[in-house]
Amino acid sequence: MIAAVRVPLLFSKPIFVWLGFLALALLLFEVLLGHNVIKLPFKIHTWVIMVIILAVVIVHLVFAVLYFF
Repeated sequence: MIAAVRVPLLFSKPIFVWLGFLALALLLFEVLLGHNVIKLPFKIHTWVIMVIILAVVIVHLVFAVLYFF
């Protein structure tokens, strides 16, 4: 039999909820970088979108799938 997977809670909400908010904030940050509201070199802009957002979204997805299935 497969044991139930427990999703960590943070402030009484599942961790994937907070990771979703973090992913949304990072996406907003990327949009602001793309529209030159925040001035950063393009290399940093590319690194943020490819590494940080992808990592947060993948962890968010894993926790959400483990929670619902």
